[in-house]
Amino acid sequence: MATGGRLTRSRINASDEFIDYACSPCTKKNRKSEAVKYCVECQEYLCTSCVESHNSFSALSGHSLLGRSQFGTSGVIGARNLPSVPTDRCKVHTTKLVDMYCANHDTVGCSVCFNINHKKCEDIHYISDYVQKENPRSQFSRLQSQLNTTILKMETLAKQQQQLEVELQKKKDNYLDEIQAFRIDINKTIDQLEQATIKDLDCQFNVLDQMFENEKKSIQKTLDDLRKQKLSIEISDANTSQQFVSLKLCQTEITDAENFISGGSLSIDKNSIRFERNSEILDFMQSLHSLQKPQHQTTEQRVLPQSKKQSLYQVKTEDSFNIRLPKGQQICDIWSLCLLYSGDVLLADNANKVLKLVDGVTYKITKSIRMPEEPHYVNTVNTEEAIVCLKGYSLQFVSTRDQLILTRRLMIDHCCLGVCGIACNIFVTSGKERNIFKYDMNGTLLKKITGENIFSWNRDISGSEDKKAIYVTDCDKGLIKMDLEGNIIWKISGKGLKNAFGLCTDGLGNVFVADNGSNTVGQVTYDGKYLGSVVTGASCVKRTNGVCFSSKESKLFVSRSFCNDIYVYSLE
Repeated sequence: MATGGRLTRSRINASDEFIDYACSPCTKKNRKSEAVKYCVECQEYLCTSCVESHNSFSALSGHSLLGRSQFGTSGVIGARNLPSVPTDRCKVHTTKLVDMYCANHDTVGCSVCFNINHKKCEDIHYISDYVQKENPRSQFSRLQSQLNTTILKMETLAKQQQQLEVELQKKKDNYLDEIQAFRIDINKTIDQLEQATIKDLDCQFNVLDQMFENEKKSIQKTLDDLRKQKLSIEISDANTSQQFVSLKLCQTEITDAENFISGGSLSIDKNSIRFERNSEILDFMQSLHSLQKPQHQTTEQRVLPQSKKQSLYQVKTEDSFNIRLPKGQQICDIWSLCLLYSGDVLLADNANKVLKLVDGVTYKITKSIRMPEEPHYVNTVNTEEAIVCLKGYSLQFVSTRDQLILTRRLMIDHCCLGVCGIACNIFVTSGKERNIFKYDMNGTLLKKITGENIFSWNRDISGSEDKKAIYVTDCDKGLIKMDLEGNIIWKISGKGLKNAFGLCTDGLGNVFVADNGSNTVGQVTYDGKYLGSVVTGASCVKRTNGVCFSSKESKLFVSRSFCNDIYVYSLE
């Protein structure tokens, strides 16, 4: 509001001179001066001296100064009688006042804006003239109410935004804590894997160390016996009869020693103890973008790292190859076969007590080894070691690195028909005893899973792809999936599983089951749905025993009872 413009005429310095409008800046300094101009923007009356001062500032040079003729000669003037002139400046042309109104576009602006943007508009007004004619005050109350409502909404929105910012920060802090906790869990898991790996290495070393110790004792005993016989010969020089006995006994000792040297001595391979990095772990971790789960990933995809196949496999081509050794073997009876990490196939020939290694490309037998007893089942333990169930209540470890070499043997007190290794544990089926036994790598019994109400005659066993469950075939009960503690996840029987024998997984969530009754190979999904027979038995009268699958080549290898051929099916 303008200052000055007093309600009564003022006397200056006690003289008789009166002023109509007092200069506002001078009034603030207790001086009385007659105003000659009025500044619209400053809303102040200015005397001649103050006008000169006002115009000396560049920032004030664009202000509108009104002469006395424009604000009258009456000595009575108040705020309500001040000239109605806009005071806002244009945001584009900052030295110009917003003094123009376009009724066509219902917008205001400075004269420069209108000269540029509203040349063709016809309803253009100078704001001071327009408001005197139209008197828009009737719109103010409505606009003020709308403005108050909008302000209230914006204040509410601002509060909501502030609250949201607080909640987002809190959520971020919680997620940071969760990330740290997740990292701790990962570290714990890696520590556990490290300890399990060290434990496995200790197991390998302890077994080999015991074998070395036994072999050292045998060597020392043989050496002591030879020295004893040497001494006996030397002291019997005067006794011809005793000398003859000593010579014969010495000859026997020499023969035993030579046999020991040529056949049994230093039979332990230093490469039997080994460690090879599982590069898949590092590759998987390096393939991740972050610790966060991909948003599109489903629960099933989290269980199986690869995408699942949910349809029945179809046979593209069928082939076979002969696996009978050339030297006088009887007809083969391959109870079980498994795929090595190299892509080669390991066969357990029960009839000939032989373990055979077949090249996965040429289908030629490259290695073989005689087993102490009839092999029932063979499975891999790691990249360079297999384990075989033997008839004589034992588990035989076999090195597959360069040659097939028998290493350690674990004697157990029950029948063993199927075996699989998960982490540092061994799970063994027991046939008609109906139980599953869980051992560590040293052969220490950890758990007996009682299956009297579950199995009739359990046979083969295999670990699931996520290493959290086991699949077990049963001659009467079909296929059963259990967790590692023996709790049933699901079981399925019926057509195609009436006499389930061998089994393997495809790496994509499916289980292949060899049915010894119908001579077929069926396909079962990870959640227990029987999709049908992949391989039918219509053209084969021999019982289907074992199966193994190469996911890389998409080939299914099948063995049959008392048959010298292995059948290969290319699937799609």
